[in-house]
Amino acid sequence: MHRALTTLVLLICFSTAQATLPHCQAALDPNSYSSAPHNAIVEVNDDGSIVVQHDLTSFTPQPEVMADFERFYAEMSSRNKTFAFFPLYNRAIDFSSERPDFRGDESITAYQHYVADLKKIGLYVPDLIRLRRRTGTAFLKQDNHWTNDFAKVVADNIAQHIRTWPGYAALDHHRVVLQRDLTSFIGAYGSSLAHACQAHVADEMQPRYVATVRRDLLSDSEPQVVVLGSSNMSRGSEQSFEAELEYDLRAQVVNFGVVSGDFEAAMENYLDSPAYAYTGPQYVVWESPGPIWKPDFFRREIARAKGVCQSPLFTVTTQNGSQTLSTPLQLGPQDYLALIGDGPGMFEASVTLNGAVTLALSKHPMSENNSRLFVEVGRPVSVSRLQIDSPYLGHMTLSVCRG
Repeated sequence: MHRALTTLVLLICFSTAQATLPHCQAALDPNSYSSAPHNAIVEVNDDGSIVVQHDLTSFTPQPEVMADFERFYAEMSSRNKTFAFFPLYNRAIDFSSERPDFRGDESITAYQHYVADLKKIGLYVPDLIRLRRRTGTAFLKQDNHWTNDFAKVVADNIAQHIRTWPGYAALDHHRVVLQRDLTSFIGAYGSSLAHACQAHVADEMQPRYVATVRRDLLSDSEPQVVVLGSSNMSRGSEQSFEAELEYDLRAQVVNFGVVSGDFEAAMENYLDSPAYAYTGPQYVVWESPGPIWKPDFFRREIARAKGVCQSPLFTVTTQNGSQTLSTPLQLGPQDYLALIGDGPGMFEASVTLNGAVTLALSKHPMSENNSRLFVEVGRPVSVSRLQIDSPYLGHMTLSVCRG
């Protein structure tokens, strides 16, 4: 009787899934990908149409970006921050089986070269390709996010490595109880349904549990492990990454991941937080945008990490608008501009140097504390006049500081 009831439930679930998932077959039709670039991560709509997310033909950043990253890594290391770093790598590995025309080997090779470059400067970079092969279903179908299973595999790998780092044994380890809650009935049969649809990835068919951590009352209040990154770290079921990591390490994890995938906002939240000011050893687990880095991203973050200069070379406010120097000021690549606003919220300003060199500065509204912006000059420049213009009425001060 019990076996017959179980069979009936599975048949009902399977029939329901086919009825409610019209894209199950359409999304797996190789012809539906024909209009996409050969090497691209795409999203599949319910009708089988596709939206190109980003190209994968080049994982290697520009040399100057890599040099900026090395400087950023050195700056963080000098502040007792030890990094586990992994470039964003979504479903490209899966496309080798879903799309006959996808040059998966080419993208994988480029990714592996990129990872090797990062390891050369001393970073720990998990091999997500190898970890991907440890789990049956790694990515959700519609939005490319990690499944709970893959989040656990990656968290376990990161934790295993952190336990070997200096200082880990001295952390104030505490009792952690991990609870996994299934949030959908049909999700319990996800693997069977995925195979029935001949899918390597699935969305509605995934086991949807949310992993939560219960700490004891005497837990260490100092931030010991910091998580930065995209929605793989912070949205919905992927909250399991943070919980699994905390459970593995028996250490407090502070998550600054940003749901929108705004990596810059995640880093800004961290640098504006008490966690960054903590001077003890700290392990930072960072999922990066990889090939979609902005050229000036790390220059900005280095300047932010240094903080506001105590003795600016000169300042300009939105009240006086501009300043002309009697003697031109020579600025080097590492000197920086610090734009300080009077409150949270999005703001922007146009900064004109010598009436010709213009920097457009803006802040993203998703940042928790987004009233500050730091930008390195990036190249030698002689400044005799500086002007600031902004469409916002709030008071802002622009300072020029030595790097």
